[in-house]
Amino acid sequence: MTNRRHPRLAYCSPLPPRRSGIADYGVQLLPALARHFAIELFTDDGRLGDTDLAGEFPAFPLDRLDPERFDGAVLYHVGNDVRMHGELYRKALEVPGIVVLHEYMLHHLVRHLALASGGPEAYLDEMGYAYGRGGRTTAKRFLEIGAGRDLWAYPLFERLIDCSRGVIVHNESARRRILASRPDASVVVVPHAVRVDTPAAAEGDRGRLRGSLGLPEDALVVGSFGFMTDSKRLDVCLRAFAALRRRRPHAVYVLVGDASGHRDLESLLRGSRGQGVHVVGRVELERFLDYMRASDIAVNLRDPSGGETSGTLMRLLGLGQTVIVSDTGSFAEVPDHCCVKIACDSRADVGLLAALLALCDDPALRRQLGDNARRHVTERHDLDASARAYAAAVPSILGAPAKSRPEPRRGGQGIGAALAADIGAALHTLGVDDRDDETLGDVAETLVDLGLA
Repeated sequence: MTNRRHPRLAYCSPLPPRRSGIADYGVQLLPALARHFAIELFTDDGRLGDTDLAGEFPAFPLDRLDPERFDGAVLYHVGNDVRMHGELYRKALEVPGIVVLHEYMLHHLVRHLALASGGPEAYLDEMGYAYGRGGRTTAKRFLEIGAGRDLWAYPLFERLIDCSRGVIVHNESARRRILASRPDASVVVVPHAVRVDTPAAAEGDRGRLRGSLGLPEDALVVGSFGFMTDSKRLDVCLRAFAALRRRRPHAVYVLVGDASGHRDLESLLRGSRGQGVHVVGRVELERFLDYMRASDIAVNLRDPSGGETSGTLMRLLGLGQTVIVSDTGSFAEVPDHCCVKIACDSRADVGLLAALLALCDDPALRRQLGDNARRHVTERHDLDASARAYAAAVPSILGAPAKSRPEPRRGGQGIGAALAADIGAALHTLGVDDRDDETLGDVAETLVDLGLA
Protein backbone atom coordinates (compact mmCIF):
# COMPACT_ATOMS: atom_id res chain seq x y z
CA MET A 1 0.00 0.00 0.00
CA THR A 2 0.97 3.64 -0.31
CA ASN A 3 3.65 4.69 2.18
CA ARG A 4 2.57 7.92 3.89
CA ARG A 5 6.04 8.54 5.30
CA HIS A 6 7.16 9.58 1.83
CA PRO A 7 6.06 12.68 -0.11
CA ARG A 8 2.94 12.19 -2.18
CA LEU A 9 3.27 11.70 -5.94
CA ALA A 10 0.54 11.57 -8.56
CA TYR A 11 1.57 9.16 -11.32
CA CYS A 12 -0.51 9.87 -14.44
CA SER A 13 0.05 7.40 -17.24
CA PRO A 14 -1.43 4.65 -19.36
CA LEU A 15 -1.24 1.45 -17.30
CA PRO A 16 -2.50 -2.12 -17.79
CA PRO A 17 -4.95 -3.24 -19.00
CA ARG A 18 -4.03 -0.61 -21.61
CA ARG A 19 -1.44 -2.13 -23.92
CA SER A 20 1.52 0.10 -24.63
CA GLY A 21 5.23 0.32 -24.01
CA ILE A 22 4.72 3.19 -21.57
CA ALA A 23 2.17 1.13 -19.62
CA ASP A 24 4.69 -1.73 -19.41
CA TYR A 25 7.34 0.76 -18.32
CA GLY A 26 5.14 1.86 -15.41
CA VAL A 27 4.61 -1.72 -14.24
CA GLN A 28 8.39 -2.13 -13.96
CA LEU A 29 9.19 1.27 -12.46
CA LEU A 30 6.42 1.78 -9.90
CA PRO A 31 7.54 -0.74 -7.22
CA ALA A 32 11.01 0.87 -7.15
CA LEU A 33 9.56 4.39 -7.23
CA ALA A 34 7.30 3.53 -4.26
CA ARG A 35 10.42 3.37 -2.05
CA HIS A 36 10.69 7.15 -2.46
CA PHE A 37 7.10 8.41 -2.83
CA ALA A 38 3.58 7.73 -1.58
CA ILE A 39 2.12 7.11 -5.01
CA GLU A 40 -1.42 7.42 -6.29
CA LEU A 41 -2.17 6.36 -9.84
CA PHE A 42 -4.30 8.30 -12.32
CA THR A 43 -5.48 6.85 -15.62
CA ASP A 44 -8.24 7.77 -18.07
CA ASP A 45 -10.82 5.72 -16.18
CA GLY A 46 -8.99 4.77 -12.98
CA ARG A 47 -9.09 1.05 -13.76
CA LEU A 48 -6.01 -1.15 -13.46
CA GLY A 49 -7.47 -4.53 -14.35
CA ASP A 50 -6.15 -7.75 -12.90
CA THR A 51 -2.57 -6.65 -12.19
CA ASP A 52 -0.28 -6.51 -9.16
CA LEU A 53 -0.56 -2.71 -9.28
CA ALA A 54 -4.24 -2.89 -8.33
CA GLY A 55 -3.40 -4.32 -4.93
CA GLU A 56 -0.45 -2.02 -4.25
CA PHE A 57 -1.55 1.47 -5.31
CA PRO A 58 -4.76 3.46 -5.07
CA ALA A 59 -6.00 4.37 -8.55
CA PHE A 60 -8.38 7.12 -9.71
CA PRO A 61 -9.71 8.62 -12.95
CA LEU A 62 -7.79 11.62 -14.26
CA ASP A 63 -10.73 13.94 -13.67
CA ARG A 64 -10.31 13.39 -9.90
CA LEU A 65 -6.73 14.70 -9.86
CA ASP A 66 -6.33 17.39 -7.20
CA PRO A 67 -2.82 18.88 -7.54
CA GLU A 68 -2.98 20.59 -4.15
CA ARG A 69 -2.88 17.19 -2.45
CA PHE A 70 0.52 16.55 -4.06
CA ASP A 71 2.20 19.98 -3.70
CA GLY A 72 2.76 20.00 -7.46
CA ALA A 73 4.38 16.55 -7.53
CA VAL A 74 2.37 15.34 -10.52
CA LEU A 75 4.08 13.22 -13.17
CA TYR A 76 2.47 13.05 -16.61
CA HIS A 77 3.89 10.28 -18.80
CA VAL A 78 3.30 11.50 -22.34
CA GLY A 79 3.86 9.85 -25.73
CA ASN A 80 2.63 10.48 -29.27
CA ASP A 81 -0.36 8.10 -29.40
CA VAL A 82 -3.65 9.97 -29.11
CA ARG A 83 -5.51 6.83 -27.97
CA MET A 84 -3.21 6.47 -24.96
CA HIS A 85 -2.29 10.07 -24.21
CA GLY A 86 -5.05 12.36 -25.47
CA GLU A 87 -6.71 12.87 -22.06
CA LEU A 88 -3.32 13.01 -20.30
CA TYR A 89 -2.16 15.76 -22.63
CA ARG A 90 -5.27 17.83 -22.01
CA LYS A 91 -4.93 17.39 -18.25
CA ALA A 92 -1.25 18.37 -18.36
CA LEU A 93 -2.18 21.65 -20.08
CA GLU A 94 -4.91 22.30 -17.52
CA VAL A 95 -3.02 21.27 -14.35
CA PRO A 96 0.71 22.04 -14.58
CA GLY A 97 3.00 19.29 -13.38
CA ILE A 98 6.19 17.54 -14.43
CA VAL A 99 6.04 15.97 -17.86
CA VAL A 100 7.90 12.72 -18.44
CA LEU A 101 8.32 13.07 -22.18
CA HIS A 102 8.91 9.62 -23.62
CA GLU A 103 9.43 11.17 -27.05
CA TYR A 104 9.55 14.82 -28.05
CA MET A 105 7.74 14.13 -31.33
CA LEU A 106 4.13 14.94 -30.39
CA HIS A 107 2.93 16.26 -33.75
CA HIS A 108 0.52 13.40 -34.46
CA LEU A 109 -1.02 13.67 -30.99
CA VAL A 110 -1.40 17.47 -31.02
CA ARG A 111 -2.66 17.62 -34.61
CA HIS A 112 -5.31 14.99 -33.95
CA LEU A 113 -6.54 16.75 -30.81
CA ALA A 114 -6.56 20.14 -32.54
CA LEU A 115 -8.44 18.93 -35.62
CA ALA A 116 -10.94 17.03 -33.47
CA SER A 117 -11.67 19.99 -31.21
CA GLY A 118 -11.45 22.98 -33.53
CA GLY A 119 -10.86 21.85 -37.08
CA PRO A 120 -8.10 23.15 -39.39
CA GLU A 121 -7.95 26.58 -37.74
CA ALA A 122 -7.10 25.01 -34.38
CA TYR A 123 -4.24 23.09 -36.01
CA LEU A 124 -2.98 26.31 -37.65
CA ASP A 125 -3.10 27.95 -34.22
CA GLU A 126 -1.00 25.17 -32.69
CA MET A 127 1.65 25.45 -35.40
CA GLY A 128 1.54 29.24 -35.11
CA TYR A 129 1.95 29.08 -31.33
CA ALA A 130 5.06 26.93 -31.61
CA TYR A 131 6.65 28.24 -34.81
CA GLY A 132 5.19 31.67 -35.54
CA ARG A 133 3.81 32.79 -38.89
CA GLY A 134 6.06 30.37 -40.68
CA GLY A 135 4.45 27.57 -38.69
CA ARG A 136 0.96 28.57 -39.78
CA THR A 137 2.08 28.69 -43.41
CA THR A 138 3.66 25.26 -43.08
CA ALA A 139 0.51 23.87 -41.42
CA LYS A 140 -1.58 25.03 -44.40
CA ARG A 141 0.80 23.24 -46.74
CA PHE A 142 0.63 20.08 -44.63
CA LEU A 143 -3.18 20.13 -44.76
CA GLU A 144 -3.24 20.75 -48.50
CA ILE A 145 -0.60 18.36 -49.82
CA GLY A 146 0.53 16.24 -46.86
CA ALA A 147 3.73 16.32 -44.87
CA GLY A 148 5.72 13.10 -45.07
CA ARG A 149 9.07 13.32 -43.34
CA ASP A 150 8.83 17.14 -43.15
CA LEU A 151 6.46 16.64 -40.23
CA TRP A 152 9.37 15.57 -38.01
CA ALA A 153 10.93 19.04 -38.12
CA TYR A 154 7.86 20.36 -36.24
CA PRO A 155 7.47 18.15 -33.14
CA LEU A 156 4.87 20.41 -31.46
CA PHE A 157 5.98 19.82 -27.89
CA GLU A 158 6.28 23.55 -27.23
CA ARG A 159 2.88 24.29 -25.68
CA LEU A 160 3.19 21.32 -23.34
CA ILE A 161 6.64 22.44 -22.21
CA ASP A 162 5.40 25.99 -21.65
CA CYS A 163 2.53 24.73 -19.47
CA SER A 164 4.68 22.43 -17.33
CA ARG A 165 6.77 22.92 -14.20
CA GLY A 166 9.57 20.93 -15.81
CA VAL A 167 10.43 18.01 -18.02
CA ILE A 168 12.02 14.60 -17.48
CA VAL A 169 13.46 12.81 -20.50
CA HIS A 170 15.41 9.60 -20.90
CA ASN A 171 18.31 10.66 -23.13
CA GLU A 172 20.56 13.58 -23.99
CA SER A 173 19.27 13.81 -27.56
CA ALA A 174 15.77 14.65 -26.29
CA ARG A 175 17.13 17.13 -23.76
CA ARG A 176 19.13 18.98 -26.41
CA ARG A 177 16.21 19.11 -28.83
CA ILE A 178 13.83 20.55 -26.24
CA LEU A 179 16.37 23.17 -25.19
CA ALA A 180 16.92 24.11 -28.83
CA SER A 181 13.32 25.39 -28.89
CA ARG A 182 12.86 26.22 -25.20
CA PRO A 183 16.26 27.18 -23.74
CA ASP A 184 14.69 28.27 -20.43
CA ALA A 185 12.95 24.96 -19.78
CA SER A 186 13.93 22.84 -16.79
CA VAL A 187 14.90 19.52 -18.39
CA VAL A 188 16.36 16.61 -16.43
CA VAL A 189 17.64 13.33 -17.87
CA VAL A 190 16.61 10.22 -15.93
CA PRO A 191 17.92 6.93 -17.35
CA HIS A 192 15.23 4.71 -18.84
CA ALA A 193 14.60 1.90 -16.37
CA VAL A 194 14.39 -1.74 -17.36
CA ARG A 195 14.17 -4.89 -15.27
CA VAL A 196 17.10 -7.23 -15.97
CA ASP A 197 16.00 -10.41 -14.27
CA THR A 198 15.45 -12.68 -17.27
CA PRO A 199 18.55 -14.73 -18.08
CA ALA A 200 20.07 -14.61 -21.53
CA ALA A 201 19.45 -17.79 -23.51
CA ALA A 202 22.29 -20.31 -23.51
CA GLU A 203 22.97 -22.10 -26.76
CA GLY A 204 21.09 -25.22 -25.63
CA ASP A 205 18.14 -23.19 -24.37
CA ARG A 206 17.86 -21.29 -27.63
CA GLY A 207 17.08 -24.45 -29.59
CA ARG A 208 14.39 -25.50 -27.10
CA LEU A 209 12.91 -22.00 -27.16
CA ARG A 210 12.70 -22.06 -30.94
CA GLY A 211 10.96 -25.42 -30.87
CA SER A 212 8.30 -24.03 -28.51
CA LEU A 213 7.83 -21.01 -30.80
CA GLY A 214 7.57 -23.03 -34.01
CA LEU A 215 10.89 -21.78 -35.38
CA PRO A 216 13.56 -23.99 -36.98
CA GLU A 217 16.06 -24.93 -34.29
CA ASP A 218 19.06 -24.70 -36.64
CA ALA A 219 18.06 -21.47 -38.39
CA LEU A 220 19.79 -18.13 -38.19
CA VAL A 221 17.01 -16.08 -36.56
CA VAL A 222 16.84 -12.33 -37.09
CA GLY A 223 14.14 -10.42 -35.21
CA SER A 224 12.49 -7.01 -35.00
CA PHE A 225 10.29 -6.25 -32.01
CA GLY A 226 7.68 -3.80 -30.81
CA PHE A 227 5.01 -1.61 -32.41
CA MET A 228 5.65 -1.55 -36.16
CA THR A 229 5.61 1.96 -37.64
CA ASP A 230 7.06 3.54 -40.77
CA SER A 231 9.96 4.96 -38.76
CA LYS A 232 11.12 1.41 -37.89
CA ARG A 233 12.29 1.22 -41.54
CA LEU A 234 10.87 -2.22 -42.28
CA ASP A 235 11.38 -1.48 -45.98
CA VAL A 236 15.12 -1.29 -45.34
CA CYS A 237 15.04 -4.34 -43.06
CA LEU A 238 13.14 -6.50 -45.55
CA ARG A 239 15.36 -5.56 -48.50
CA ALA A 240 18.46 -6.36 -46.46
CA PHE A 241 16.99 -9.63 -45.19
CA ALA A 242 16.00 -10.74 -48.71
CA ALA A 243 19.61 -10.16 -49.78
CA LEU A 244 20.86 -12.01 -46.71
CA ARG A 245 18.61 -14.98 -47.40
CA ARG A 246 20.05 -15.36 -50.91
CA ARG A 247 23.42 -15.89 -49.21
CA ARG A 248 22.16 -17.67 -46.06
CA PRO A 249 19.03 -19.64 -47.14
CA HIS A 250 18.49 -20.99 -43.62
CA ALA A 251 17.85 -17.50 -42.21
CA VAL A 252 14.40 -16.52 -40.91
CA TYR A 253 13.12 -13.10 -39.86
CA VAL A 254 10.50 -12.73 -37.10
CA LEU A 255 8.43 -9.56 -36.70
CA VAL A 256 7.03 -9.59 -33.17
CA GLY A 257 4.67 -6.79 -32.21
CA ASP A 258 1.53 -4.98 -33.27
CA ALA A 259 1.76 -4.28 -37.02
CA SER A 260 -1.38 -2.11 -37.19
CA GLY A 261 0.75 1.04 -37.19
CA HIS A 262 2.52 0.11 -40.43
CA ARG A 263 0.48 1.12 -43.45
CA ASP A 264 2.41 -0.81 -46.10
CA LEU A 265 3.48 -4.02 -44.37
CA GLU A 266 1.37 -6.27 -46.57
CA SER A 267 2.78 -4.79 -49.78
CA LEU A 268 6.32 -4.92 -48.38
CA LEU A 269 5.99 -8.67 -47.85
CA ARG A 270 4.99 -9.50 -51.42
CA GLY A 271 7.30 -11.61 -53.53
CA SER A 272 10.80 -12.54 -52.43
CA ARG A 273 10.80 -10.03 -49.57
CA GLY A 274 8.25 -12.15 -47.72
CA GLN A 275 10.21 -15.39 -47.95
CA GLY A 276 11.45 -16.60 -44.58
CA VAL A 277 9.53 -13.82 -42.77
CA HIS A 278 7.28 -14.75 -39.83
CA VAL A 279 4.78 -12.02 -38.87
CA VAL A 280 4.00 -12.98 -35.27
CA GLY A 281 1.97 -9.94 -34.19
CA ARG A 282 1.46 -8.81 -30.63
CA VAL A 283 2.03 -11.41 -27.88
CA GLU A 284 2.06 -11.35 -24.11
CA LEU A 285 5.23 -10.10 -22.45
CA GLU A 286 6.63 -13.50 -21.43
CA ARG A 287 6.33 -14.84 -24.98
CA PHE A 288 7.65 -11.54 -26.36
CA LEU A 289 10.81 -12.06 -24.30
CA ASP A 290 11.01 -15.67 -25.47
CA TYR A 291 11.15 -14.52 -29.09
CA MET A 292 13.90 -12.07 -28.17
CA ARG A 293 15.92 -14.78 -26.42
CA ALA A 294 15.42 -17.18 -29.35
CA SER A 295 16.93 -14.72 -31.83
CA ASP A 296 20.55 -14.58 -32.94
CA ILE A 297 20.43 -10.95 -34.08
CA ALA A 298 17.89 -8.20 -33.41
CA VAL A 299 17.39 -5.22 -35.72
CA ASN A 300 16.03 -2.03 -34.15
CA LEU A 301 16.19 0.79 -36.71
CA ARG A 302 14.67 4.24 -36.30
CA ASP A 303 14.62 6.98 -38.92
CA PRO A 304 13.49 9.57 -38.25
CA SER A 305 13.82 9.47 -34.49
CA GLY A 306 11.47 11.41 -32.23
CA GLY A 307 13.77 11.47 -29.22
CA GLU A 308 12.48 8.22 -27.74
CA THR A 309 14.54 5.79 -25.72
CA SER A 310 13.26 2.47 -27.00
CA GLY A 311 12.03 0.25 -24.21
CA THR A 312 12.29 -2.66 -26.64
CA LEU A 313 15.93 -1.87 -27.28
CA MET A 314 16.62 -1.66 -23.54
CA ARG A 315 15.04 -5.10 -23.07
CA LEU A 316 17.13 -6.58 -25.89
CA LEU A 317 20.35 -5.14 -24.51
CA GLY A 318 19.43 -6.27 -21.01
CA LEU A 319 18.92 -9.80 -22.31
CA GLY A 320 22.41 -9.76 -23.76
CA GLN A 321 21.16 -9.88 -27.35
CA THR A 322 23.17 -8.77 -30.38
CA VAL A 323 21.44 -5.66 -31.75
CA ILE A 324 21.84 -3.52 -34.89
CA VAL A 325 20.56 0.05 -34.48
CA SER A 326 20.42 3.29 -36.44
CA ASP A 327 23.20 5.73 -35.68
CA THR A 328 20.84 8.54 -34.72
CA GLY A 329 19.19 10.18 -31.72
CA SER A 330 19.22 8.22 -28.49
CA PHE A 331 20.27 5.08 -30.37
CA ALA A 332 23.60 6.73 -31.12
CA GLU A 333 24.09 7.19 -27.35
CA VAL A 334 24.32 3.44 -26.76
CA PRO A 335 28.04 2.67 -26.35
CA ASP A 336 29.69 1.37 -29.53
CA HIS A 337 30.88 -1.79 -27.80
CA CYS A 338 27.28 -2.80 -26.98
CA CYS A 339 25.71 -2.83 -30.44
CA VAL A 340 26.31 -2.34 -34.16
CA LYS A 341 25.29 1.02 -35.65
CA ILE A 342 24.45 1.77 -39.26
CA ALA A 343 24.08 5.13 -40.97
CA CYS A 344 20.67 6.63 -41.76
CA ASP A 345 21.19 7.31 -45.46
CA SER A 346 20.08 6.12 -48.89
CA ARG A 347 22.30 3.06 -48.55
CA ALA A 348 21.00 1.92 -45.19
CA ASP A 349 19.96 -1.46 -46.63
CA VAL A 350 23.51 -2.04 -47.87
CA GLY A 351 24.91 -1.12 -44.45
CA LEU A 352 22.41 -3.38 -42.72
CA LEU A 353 23.24 -6.31 -45.01
CA ALA A 354 26.96 -5.86 -44.34
CA ALA A 355 26.33 -5.81 -40.59
CA LEU A 356 24.13 -8.91 -40.75
CA LEU A 357 26.69 -10.85 -42.77
CA ALA A 358 29.52 -9.88 -40.44
CA LEU A 359 27.54 -10.95 -37.37
CA CYS A 360 26.29 -14.16 -38.99
CA ASP A 361 29.87 -15.28 -39.54
CA ASP A 362 31.21 -14.31 -36.12
CA PRO A 363 29.39 -15.94 -33.17
CA ALA A 364 32.19 -14.82 -30.83
CA LEU A 365 31.54 -11.18 -31.76
CA ARG A 366 27.83 -11.67 -31.13
CA ARG A 367 28.53 -13.07 -27.68
CA GLN A 368 30.92 -10.23 -26.84
CA LEU A 369 28.45 -7.55 -27.93
CA GLY A 370 25.69 -9.25 -25.93
CA ASP A 371 27.81 -9.50 -22.79
CA ASN A 372 28.78 -5.83 -23.09
CA ALA A 373 25.16 -4.82 -23.66
CA ARG A 374 23.84 -6.69 -20.62
CA ARG A 375 26.58 -5.20 -18.43
CA HIS A 376 25.80 -1.68 -19.70
CA VAL A 377 22.08 -1.96 -19.00
CA THR A 378 22.67 -3.50 -15.58
CA GLU A 379 24.97 -0.62 -14.62
CA ARG A 380 23.19 2.27 -16.32
CA HIS A 381 19.49 1.38 -16.43
CA ASP A 382 18.90 -0.36 -13.14
CA LEU A 383 15.38 0.14 -11.77
CA ASP A 384 16.51 1.29 -8.33
CA ALA A 385 19.02 3.76 -9.80
CA SER A 386 16.36 5.17 -12.11
CA ALA A 387 13.91 5.52 -9.20
CA ARG A 388 16.57 7.39 -7.21
CA ALA A 389 17.07 9.71 -10.17
CA TYR A 390 13.32 10.44 -10.25
CA ALA A 391 13.41 11.06 -6.49
CA ALA A 392 16.14 13.66 -7.03
CA ALA A 393 14.61 15.22 -10.15
CA VAL A 394 11.11 15.88 -8.78
CA PRO A 395 12.08 18.17 -5.85
CA SER A 396 14.78 19.79 -7.97
CA ILE A 397 12.25 20.80 -10.62
CA LEU A 398 9.59 21.85 -8.11
CA GLY A 399 12.14 23.89 -6.17
CA ALA A 400 13.14 25.95 -9.20
CA PRO A 401 11.64 29.46 -9.52
CA ALA A 402 8.15 29.31 -11.00
CA LYS A 403 8.01 30.51 -14.58
CA SER A 404 5.24 32.54 -16.13
CA ARG A 405 3.61 31.18 -19.23
CA PRO A 406 5.43 32.75 -22.18
CA GLU A 407 3.88 34.33 -25.20
CA PRO A 408 4.08 32.23 -28.36
CA ARG A 409 7.74 32.22 -29.38
CA ARG A 410 8.63 34.10 -32.54
CA GLY A 411 4.96 34.75 -33.21
CA GLY A 412 5.51 38.45 -33.76
CA GLN A 413 8.54 38.06 -35.97
CA GLY A 414 8.56 38.16 -39.72
CA ILE A 415 8.34 34.95 -41.66
CA GLY A 416 12.04 35.13 -42.53
CA ALA A 417 13.16 35.23 -38.92
CA ALA A 418 10.74 32.47 -37.98
CA LEU A 419 12.00 30.37 -40.88
CA ALA A 420 15.60 30.89 -39.83
CA ALA A 421 14.81 29.78 -36.29
CA ASP A 422 12.86 26.78 -37.58
CA ILE A 423 15.84 25.78 -39.71
CA GLY A 424 17.98 25.72 -36.58
CA ALA A 425 15.55 23.43 -34.78
CA ALA A 426 15.16 21.22 -37.85
CA LEU A 427 18.93 20.82 -38.15
CA HIS A 428 19.01 19.68 -34.54
CA THR A 429 16.29 17.14 -35.28
CA LEU A 430 18.39 15.82 -38.17
CA GLY A 431 21.38 15.31 -35.88
CA VAL A 432 23.37 18.49 -36.58
CA ASP A 433 24.65 19.99 -33.33
CA ASP A 434 26.97 22.78 -32.28
CA ARG A 435 30.03 20.64 -32.96
CA ASP A 436 29.30 20.43 -36.70
CA ASP A 437 31.20 23.59 -37.59
CA GLU A 438 31.39 22.94 -41.33
CA THR A 439 27.69 22.24 -41.75
CA LEU A 440 26.62 25.14 -39.55
CA GLY A 441 28.99 27.45 -41.37
CA ASP A 442 27.48 26.51 -44.73
CA VAL A 443 23.94 27.00 -43.40
CA ALA A 444 24.80 30.36 -41.82
CA GLU A 445 26.37 31.56 -45.07
CA THR A 446 23.27 30.53 -47.01
CA LEU A 447 20.99 32.33 -44.52
CA VAL A 448 23.03 35.49 -44.90
CA ASP A 449 22.80 35.25 -48.68
CA LEU A 450 19.04 34.90 -48.39
CA GLY A 451 18.76 37.79 -45.95
CA LEU A 452 17.46 35.54 -43.16
CA ALA A 453 20.30 35.78 -40.65
